[in-house]
Amino acid sequence: MIRALRRKKTKSKPIINRVTLNLDRRFYPDMQESEGRFDFWFQLSGLGDRKHPVKLRLPLKSHAVHKKFVREGWILKKSFRLKMRDDGKLFLHLIFEKEEPKLRTEGEILGLDMGYRNLLATSRGELIGSDLRGVYEILRSKKKGSKAKQSCLRRRDCEVNRAVNSLCLDGVKTIAIEALKNVKHKSRQKNRMPTKVMDRVQWWSYPRTVSKLQRLSEERGIRLVEVPPAYTSQTCPQCGSIHKENRQGDVFKCLDCSYEGHSDVVGAINIRARGVSCVHA
Repeated sequence: MIRALRRKKTKSKPIINRVTLNLDRRFYPDMQESEGRFDFWFQLSGLGDRKHPVKLRLPLKSHAVHKKFVREGWILKKSFRLKMRDDGKLFLHLIFEKEEPKLRTEGEILGLDMGYRNLLATSRGELIGSDLRGVYEILRSKKKGSKAKQSCLRRRDCEVNRAVNSLCLDGVKTIAIEALKNVKHKSRQKNRMPTKVMDRVQWWSYPRTVSKLQRLSEERGIRLVEVPPAYTSQTCPQCGSIHKENRQGDVFKCLDCSYEGHSDVVGAINIRARGVSCVHA
């Protein structure tokens, strides 16, 4: 592309649509700090030929995640991915590596209940990511395949990452979550979900949440275990009785012992109990 551009009498900026370039050591990529309005210059060598070498310098702004990895001592690898998004913006994907930490042997087991209303409910009683419901509702109103839809999906993914990152994991050695399967495909099963529920659940980000938790656990040396999900929100953590009527929306009240609590938090407590059994089995 660059060689063809050099042969043209009229110089113009090349137009690239939806292209992903994988760059390795052959291109001699180099990150240099900038003192101007940008944080870095990304320099590419090895383009063109020996007689007419070409160097390409791309201005970059550092991302919060990049700063976090540099601060925590991650090593930047000499391989990159240059990608153009659908909206025409260029992004450089940096690849970092770090020695895998040893699994923590001391600490508590944390139970997490993941849902549509609250992205995460913890066995400590925390509710995280409740504001994502507003993003889901906006997604429902956007036209499929539109730029507004794609923008809103990116916003959802960013909010999921932010919510999971806000989870305090100090003193945690194990995270227990539900082993949910085919959450968005209940319509094909006998116990079909109502249409209104399916319309909302399709924008729920369970797979992305689990993926983010897996990466976070791996970085921190925390074990992530999956436990059976059956009746976690209907089981009383105090007396162990199971009734469908124990849960009424966000409120949990045991019909036998009158134990009360938030239904998602109760689910997280039961998930933690199953995680304890799984770890000690």
